[in-house]
Amino acid sequence: MQYVAQDVRTTLDLATACKACGTFHWIARSGKLRSMAQPEEWLTVEAAQDIALPDMSWMDEPWSRATFTEWMR
Repeated sequence: MQYVAQDVRTTLDLATACKACGTFHWIARSGKLRSMAQPEEWLTVEAAQDIALPDMSWMDEPWSRATFTEWMR
């Protein structure tokens, strides 16, 4: 539980920082700086799961969205 709790704290810290500046920035594997604007309001889990899937055609073995959430069921 302590391990999972730390994951949650770290994720919440990241989300809070992104919300404060309005943008999420990261460095892609290509080395390019990428960013994504953050919405004003948080989405519910149900609403987030309704977001269209990104184009993953460039990936050799992309994970499905369900793969990320299967463990929660």
